[in-house]
Amino acid sequence: MTFKKSAILSISGLCLGIVIVFIFSFITETNSSAYANTGQLKVVSEKLIERSNDSNLSKEKLTKVPFHAKVKTPTSLPFEADKIFDEVQAYTGESVESITHYYNTNKNSYISIGVTDENVIPADEGIVDLQTKKGTVQYFDNGVFQFIFINEDGLFYTIKAQKNIKKPELKFSKDELISIVTGLKAH
Repeated sequence: MTFKKSAILSISGLCLGIVIVFIFSFITETNSSAYANTGQLKVVSEKLIERSNDSNLSKEKLTKVPFHAKVKTPTSLPFEADKIFDEVQAYTGESVESITHYYNTNKNSYISIGVTDENVIPADEGIVDLQTKKGTVQYFDNGVFQFIFINEDGLFYTIKAQKNIKKPELKFSKDELISIVTGLKAH
């Protein structure tokens, strides 16, 4: 079962990375190729809903998540988000994940917070336990993204962060990521 969840997380991360590349190429480019990518963006990310464009549709989609009322959201991020997207990923069976993507297009910063009621157990290799005011969380850096895994109130959160998508060697400090964890509040 641990292998299945790790595989699902890996595949989900890969798909999410592809979507992020399309989104950022669309958001940050202003030349004609950005317009050519518009059709591709709609096909690849038809599940992404930008909050500022259609917040009612976003709320409607998120309320279909069975555990929506229990989901906690961040009270602060290490950057000001100028683009926020919501999506719901359906996996095998009845398993779903609610994901919110936060972007700062000027700093090329990105953080996503995925929430599921499935028991997510990250692979052991490279995982570091970090102590927070809320207890122990797991931290992982794969060289491109930084991850924080949290189990709180029966929900499993995955925070995925990249300080600068164009310079993956730049990292958020662990304290910056922990502040997201300690700032998660019910809405």
